[in-house]
This record gives sequence, C-alpha cells and structure tokens, in this order.
Amino acid sequence: GVAYWINNNLNLSGDKQVSKKHPAVGQIYDAIMAVYEETGRTTSFSHDEMEALVQRFMPELFATEFDQIKHLAGDLAAHIIVRLSRSAGLADLSEQACARLDEFVREYPFIQFCCLADAQGKMRCSAVTDPEYREVYEALPVG
Repeated sequence: GVAYWINNNLNLSGDKQVSKKHPAVGQIYDAIMAVYEETGRTTSFSHDEMEALVQRFMPELFATEFDQIKHLAGDLAAHIIVRLSRSAGLADLSEQACARLDEFVREYPFIQFCCLADAQGKMRCSAVTDPEYREVYEALPVG
C-alpha cells in the first residue's frame, strides 16, 4: 500500500514510520485512485510519480531547499573557522592572535562577530564587523 511505499522508499524507521491511518496516506490513495478512474489508466505509478505525490501531501518528509542551504552554510562556516584555527600564533592568545582575528574578519566581512576564548571559555579578544551590532558585542566582557 501507500504507507508501505513511503516507509520503504524514504527509508523511514521506528517512530518516523508513517501509519496507513495517517490522513495524508488516505489523500495520496485518493489521488492515485482518481487518476485511474478519470483516465482509465491500467499501469502502476512510477517511483517519480509516487514521490511527487508524497512530496505534495507530506512535505515534512523531505528536506527543503532552505534546509539544504542552511546545511551548506554551516559546512562552509566550519571550513572557514578551521582555516582560522590553523593560523600561526592563534593558540598563544597574544596580541598577534588578536591582530589575526581582526585580519580574518576583514577577509570575511559577512561575519558579524568573532571572538577568541581561552580553555576556560573566557573571551580574550573579539572583532566586530557589523556596525549595527557593534555596541552590543563590544559590551561583552573580555577576560
């Protein structure tokens, strides 16, 4: 049935599985039956046709383009921060490290706030690039 197709083809398991009593499963079934009745179709629905119906009636089972963009942005941000963490002189928390932080935010102006913290989590220096938030971020205690 429809619920079986959804669970198997979308690899849903455990509590994520869709019950055949789910209202959207009934809507998908009704849409399939309507096509058969209205067109006289005798062939089965393809994988792509079923996926399109499931996406139409159960969009929550699919990642949106916005979700994909957020994931990509997170990956890119992680790579940028890893690049910063490999900078010479950053680990010693010296003035050179603070200068490198300022240089870094000039390279990536879309970063609103960047700070360097010690092993105890205390902020040692920071760089603010967004003038709108400068007053808020600069009020944070250093050290």
